[in-house]
Amino acid sequence: MTVPSITAGVYYIRADLPEGSLIEASGSIIILPVPSLSLSLTTGPTGTIVVVNGKDFKTWTTGKIWFDINGNGKKDAKEPAKSLKTDGFGKFRAALTVPERIPPGAYAIYADVPAWGVPEAWTDFFITMGDSGNGLNGGNLQVVSVVPPDGAEKVQRYPTLKVVFASRLVKGPEFGNIVLSDEDGNPVITKATLSGKTLKVRPGGILSR
Repeated sequence: MTVPSITAGVYYIRADLPEGSLIEASGSIIILPVPSLSLSLTTGPTGTIVVVNGKDFKTWTTGKIWFDINGNGKKDAKEPAKSLKTDGFGKFRAALTVPERIPPGAYAIYADVPAWGVPEAWTDFFITMGDSGNGLNGGNLQVVSVVPPDGAEKVQRYPTLKVVFASRLVKGPEFGNIVLSDEDGNPVITKATLSGKTLKVRPGGILSR
């Protein structure tokens, strides 16, 4: 018996022998959701950092993701990869760097979780021409502007600290730990937001300096 393409859930298999009489036997099966991947970016030049989000994989399971350069669907020695472990919901988040010195075009990112050699999910990334500084590049965190400027004395006139970077950013694990301090070094409650290349940190109190 082949399981048809249906949504995840609990289903029953029943036996009617002879046909037309009462159901003589039945049993339930659980259809699990199909693992899938989503990317923070789907296009970009070589050197771009791509955040890969996976869901509906086996829980608490180790595996790997990789960038398939030669298109054979297998992890080869020179292809960038990242080891990972899913959480209790079957999700994971990891980052890959688009490899250098490969021509523009469509390439696959695969996930093998659990790592037994057969990918459970894949998605496409399209490499474009250009400089990765125009996209998401962890090696190009140049600050373009800061408001208020460094050394400003009347900071209370600026309710929000605004930092503009030269490249796009992705929230890392320490994003929630961004803090501001007053002139005595005491931490001030903050609310940080991130949009593209701009980081905004708004204090919950007034800073005198």
